[in-house]
Amino acid sequence: MAPTSGIRAFAFGLALLIWAPATFVRAESRAVLIGVGQYASLPRDYALAAPALDVGRVGGALRAAGLGEAAITILSDKEGRAGATRTDILAALDRLVRISAVGDKVLIYFSGHGGRRPTRTAARETDGLEEVWLASDATIDAEGQPDQGAIADHEVAAIIARLRQRGVDVWLVVDACYGAGVTRGEPTAGGMAKTVSRAQDAGAPGETDFGAPAMVSDVSRGPSDGSNTIGAFAGFYAAAQDGLAIATDQGSVFSNALARSLDAGRTRSLRDLAAGLLSTDGRLGPNAPRPVFEGDLDTAVLVLAPGRQRRFGLSRRGGEVAVAAGAEEGLAVGDRVVVETAASEAVGYAEVTQVTIGRSLLGSVSPDAVSARMAPAEDGRAGSPAARVMAAIAALEGGWYPGSLSVVAWLDRRQTTPCDAPIDPDMPPGSAIPVSLFDLPELQACDRLYLDLANAGSSTLDVNLLYLAADGAVVGPSLHPVDSVRMAPGEHRKAALRFTAEPTRVTEHLAVLATPATTRFPADLRYLSVAGRAARGGETDADALLTWLEETLDPDVRRGAPPGPPPAQASVAVAFPVVVRP
Repeated sequence: MAPTSGIRAFAFGLALLIWAPATFVRAESRAVLIGVGQYASLPRDYALAAPALDVGRVGGALRAAGLGEAAITILSDKEGRAGATRTDILAALDRLVRISAVGDKVLIYFSGHGGRRPTRTAARETDGLEEVWLASDATIDAEGQPDQGAIADHEVAAIIARLRQRGVDVWLVVDACYGAGVTRGEPTAGGMAKTVSRAQDAGAPGETDFGAPAMVSDVSRGPSDGSNTIGAFAGFYAAAQDGLAIATDQGSVFSNALARSLDAGRTRSLRDLAAGLLSTDGRLGPNAPRPVFEGDLDTAVLVLAPGRQRRFGLSRRGGEVAVAAGAEEGLAVGDRVVVETAASEAVGYAEVTQVTIGRSLLGSVSPDAVSARMAPAEDGRAGSPAARVMAAIAALEGGWYPGSLSVVAWLDRRQTTPCDAPIDPDMPPGSAIPVSLFDLPELQACDRLYLDLANAGSSTLDVNLLYLAADGAVVGPSLHPVDSVRMAPGEHRKAALRFTAEPTRVTEHLAVLATPATTRFPADLRYLSVAGRAARGGETDADALLTWLEETLDPDVRRGAPPGPPPAQASVAVAFPVVVRP
């Protein structure tokens, strides 16, 4: 069984019990979409055309992805008139709490004006300001500050806390100025001044995936009977707690990108959706603020229809056209992909001429094409997520370039420590001993592996650490002190893995992949993290993989001697065998 990563850990065996037929209850998905652009008591220049378009576009994308009409509640402007008052919004959110139960997944979406005002509660606000959403009956006071008809950050946080206490997974999307300030505050010496309610301290504040600052708010799951289950939380924000969002007469930039990412089938997880949103297909543009993503991004995107064909953005540099997908998506040289316009209209095929990690080059492509859709593979080459990562490594011919990345590992095997005790990736215990990833001892239940990765080169890298389980699952560990795969020269990332019990001896793999940073946003492959298959059929032969690794890695490299330039544009592409025994 794959290890659990950092503080988001929970026993996989327990997770399987949730789906046992005797206790199975169908989880529901719901969405409350709020769009406010018309304000009855504010000057005319406050009016926004985008929110009404945003909720229509996001709602349409959710319906197309499989969410039923009855599961979507829309509060929006009506025929140019203000139509979503503070009372309306709070009533809809209160109803959402009352009808949701353990295991359900909900989306709370807001598009409209976000504002700031001096805090009116005793909540901790280091800057003395609270963030608010302006409802359609909003007013401003004599100082020009939001007054009546505003919904404050602590009220939104309270709704989220009530949902999570009922065992409901919450996905919050805020397309408004100061959006991330609704659940987050400025860093302080003791952590964040403000964050969503959570069951336990989830660790130090840092940056989320894709390099945006955020608070890690993952929690461990409680018992499967729902008595103490705490729901997961993830937040998508168009702007940071001190940033401005962009809206146009054609809709908001962030919401348009979100709808396109849903339409592109990027729904394996919230991390997958975020990666699609930031791709070229999302077309945020160079002037858009950097979005913020936080929380448990490896959870599902509601409960949507599976099996949709996935689309990936195209980028052009000189005469080259690249698609933002590689061997990890099952692509191989000679494959053909369908290229499409911004309206998702097919304009022909393109042949894959070169494959690497997270990026492949294409042959002749229509100038109108902005994305590529993966044609179904007839030979099943794509395989499991773990198999795709192994294929990506094989495509790069393996190897290690010590001048670019340094990895140090420690193993802790304290029998007196409770297996589910919190892990601090930033501080391995004194009982941990140094180990080599090239020669790991056999691991057992409750063992903890601590890793320190450092960019030792002179170029910025996107460094992905992925654990490949024997059942085909992929685990993407949280990184500390900042949860971003992009590493500037000299930067460090730390991670911790805790291993769970196995019924039989298995060989799994810890993959380390580092590629030069070539795009505005990091190439975070942790979106491949998905649950493993129920059966163990189709495993890759462990002995063959061990032989492949020994033959691929030059002995001098194992002793630390520089082997020369990075292979196939990758500084590191290695899968270390990890033997786990019962």
